[in-house]
Amino acid sequence: MANKGDLIEGALNKAWGAWGDIEGGKDDPQTNEDNRRNWVQDHIDDLMPLQDKLNDPDERLEMVLSDRYVGLLINTNALLRGKTFDDLRSEFLSGKEGHGTLPMMHTPATKDKINCLNSGIEVMREWANSSDRPVEEKLDAVAEAYESLIVWTHMFNDGNGRTGRFIGELIRSGLSDTDRLAATVSRSGKRMMRPPYVRTREGILESLENSELFVPNEEYLRANLDKFPNDVDGMGANICHLLKEWEDLHSS
Repeated sequence: MANKGDLIEGALNKAWGAWGDIEGGKDDPQTNEDNRRNWVQDHIDDLMPLQDKLNDPDERLEMVLSDRYVGLLINTNALLRGKTFDDLRSEFLSGKEGHGTLPMMHTPATKDKINCLNSGIEVMREWANSSDRPVEEKLDAVAEAYESLIVWTHMFNDGNGRTGRFIGELIRSGLSDTDRLAATVSRSGKRMMRPPYVRTREGILESLENSELFVPNEEYLRANLDKFPNDVDGMGANICHLLKEWEDLHSS
């Protein structure tokens, strides 16, 4: 029979495993810094043929807000995890990929993730097209919005944080400082996650159905559930709030 110490250690290991999507275990190749350095350098090398376009602020903004953005996200996440674009695309098509979640925050269901991304990108596109800010400032705002959109949607089974940080830095600076770009995937490069601004129906229902969670104002939430946006509309609203907050912080 296992002793008390073994049982405690087993329980702790099981609890630690539940956080694998964020931290990974000590033997997880995704947390190995040498792997991360090699993968990000390979990705940067792959982007070098686009150096002129990515180092031009106007072309860079157009590229990241174009309809091709999903391919950019999938390719970046794949390469930063030691996979290929075709590998990850096949895993999406087979249903193995696309199930990223966060332990302490609601994320959209797999079936809604792409639509949530589209909703957020459309808000960014409309803001960038209507704003009279200099392009460098637009890139800074879109970088912040992109990084949060990737994390809030959690489209990938792993690597959402490093994908968001890499894409954010790529949007801000292109390939002008590849050392700084490569540093974004290091575990030491992790940043405090910005919480979403807007609650959604699906997120509220998820909380209400969790018997271990105390939900303030439960009666009100149940009675007014239909007044809250769904995940797709809520994602657009969250990006809108983020951009408004960025505007307020950068107003002269």
